[in-house]
Amino acid sequence: MKYVLVSLIALFIFSFSAFSQDEGKIGVGASFGTNLVVSSSQSNPIIYNSMIYVPINMSGFRLEPFLMINTSSNKYQVEGQPNTYERSMTGITFGSGFFFLMRANKSVVPYLGLRVGYGTNSSKSKSQYSDSEDSQGSIFIGGFIGGEYYFSPAFSLGADAGISYYNFFTPTDKSGLTDMKYASYSNSQITTTAAIIARIFF
Repeated sequence: MKYVLVSLIALFIFSFSAFSQDEGKIGVGASFGTNLVVSSSQSNPIIYNSMIYVPINMSGFRLEPFLMINTSSNKYQVEGQPNTYERSMTGITFGSGFFFLMRANKSVVPYLGLRVGYGTNSSKSKSQYSDSEDSQGSIFIGGFIGGEYYFSPAFSLGADAGISYYNFFTPTDKSGLTDMKYASYSNSQITTTAAIIARIFF
């Protein structure tokens, strides 16, 4: 009986260790989410983002390089002008996340931390009078909180939310039309973010 009890305890410890995701695991992940701009002179646009991750789990910590693609489209009016403008944006951002993993049990892992990145954005503006294009770089930093559920040692599904600060560099005008470009330009903005994330570990 004593041997059986010891064997069961050993099996439990082994199973728990095998299920642990925070000891030297590396994987790949993908997400789809939205950013809502909460500080802007324009109407608040929704920015859709898709991301690819490379989560690297260490003891209680995750380093997570990522590639993010952003797209948005919105209509707005410049203050004091009756005309309506349309603006679309596509952006690519490279960066990394840094997270503390807080295991609730063997399957549920809450986490919190931050993401930082550098990106480039291409924008197109249209009005009844003219069209213009510009491109600009940006850096961002954001705080995030989330959690994931491990359906197996190799697969988790989760979500996170956060708030980010973006700082934009001076745009480069591609079309030679500068009258519209700076009417709506701001060198910084704050966005809220929410995303659903799937991760596979090897």
